[in-house]
Amino acid sequence: MVEDNTQAQGFPRWEADTKVLHRKGEAVPYLGPVPPPSRPWGLITQLLLGFAVGVRLANAAVFLWWASIDRRLVTGVDPTVAGDLRRIKALAGSLAVQSLISVVLVIGAEVVWMSKRRPRQVRAARGEAYIESPLNWVQPMWARIATSVPFAVALVVGSGATVTATTPVTDLSMLRTRAALASAMWAVFFVMLILRVLAANRAFEARLAASAPYRQAPESLPYFTPVTEASAASSGTPAGVGWLLRSTGLAAIGMVSFVVLLGGVASVVGGQVGSGAGLTALGLAGCAFVAWVCVRRLRRGAANRVVAAAAPATALR
Repeated sequence: MVEDNTQAQGFPRWEADTKVLHRKGEAVPYLGPVPPPSRPWGLITQLLLGFAVGVRLANAAVFLWWASIDRRLVTGVDPTVAGDLRRIKALAGSLAVQSLISVVLVIGAEVVWMSKRRPRQVRAARGEAYIESPLNWVQPMWARIATSVPFAVALVVGSGATVTATTPVTDLSMLRTRAALASAMWAVFFVMLILRVLAANRAFEARLAASAPYRQAPESLPYFTPVTEASAASSGTPAGVGWLLRSTGLAAIGMVSFVVLLGGVASVVGGQVGSGAGLTALGLAGCAFVAWVCVRRLRRGAANRVVAAAAPATALR
């Protein structure tokens, strides 16, 4: 049965700062409908993500098979290579179309799911008590980091796996293997998105269980000020999509900077002091920038926790 304590809207209520409560580790009681409107779309999103995982894993297997065919091209004349190449190209083309379709469907389902979790009109009119918590508040830190890493690896590795008409035959096998690794990393990324939906559902159930006493007397609660993902990010708490994109960019910069640093050091050791010193300085600058941003995030979060600890408890009284 669907419950909706909308009658609480008629009671005069004071305001409570939702972000301050979150920093203090206090959850906002949930007074909205059960099950939440997002639940069907969460299931659809998971199913589509599962389809995307399967397509990416199949794509990785095809690229590994293609790499083995390319190695046969290098080792010598093989009369079966031409037929295998035709089959593998047709299969890869079909999987490329399925990959594109799966990504479009996943993006569409994700957008609808997130909008159903936190409808803008309900959020503004009734506050945080009538909508689900922001994703950045229900997904563990390790999961956010684990989600950004395969995304960054897939982008970096995939960008270096392009095959052109001028690519030497001896390099084809290596490039196909890189493409297989990139596809596998995309599959891991999609798996992490599935886990994000599961984490959101689990957090909702825990919040609902803790809200049972307040759902019996919603008039005793204040108006919990609405929070957007952007405003949550400004509080020093990692935000959902925005935080993921920024963290992915940082991870990519860190990886590239580290590779450039290693290349510079290798060049200096090899006697190319001029070019090696430039690459080393560039790599050090990139790594220093990433370290500075990470330290800044940690300090901002610590400062916000101090402010929250000093704030009075105004919500549940």
